[in-house]
Amino acid sequence: WARHGIMTTNLAEAYNAILRKLRPLPLTAIVEGIMYRTTMWMRTRRAVTLQQMSNAQTPFCKKMAEYLQEKANKARFHTVITIGNIRQRWEVTCRTKGGFGSSTGVITHEVTLGHESDNTCSCSCNKPKLLHKPCSHVLAACAKIKLDSTSYVSTFYLKDRVLNV
Repeated sequence: WARHGIMTTNLAEAYNAILRKLRPLPLTAIVEGIMYRTTMWMRTRRAVTLQQMSNAQTPFCKKMAEYLQEKANKARFHTVITIGNIRQRWEVTCRTKGGFGSSTGVITHEVTLGHESDNTCSCSCNKPKLLHKPCSHVLAACAKIKLDSTSYVSTFYLKDRVLNV
């Protein structure tokens, strides 16, 4: 199975791990359990989103706002060097966790930002492609040129979209 450009191993195994308690039940009970748990999750998600709709500070749901704040705080410690003239490209250097992963304790990523009209970005860590939201490296590059990074977050994370799912 391919999802968001990556391969998943086995979708049936993923469902089995989630529904362990339902496994010994008859088939009809398993189907009902899946349906009721899914609708319960959707109701809870909608109730939380309705509470957040009054907050006009951000167009995104609470978890995305927290994610962007966390990554922006992390991006403050990255070093950004411009490496492209025509295309907007940067080399972003950051420390590794605990100094592991390289002999110097730093890692370098290449970030490319699309034009403002196209709302695409890429990073050599592949997180923007896989998660449809900017990583700390993209946020560091946006901060360097004083560009609003919210245009690189997928519309899937907008409060309106979460409410209407």
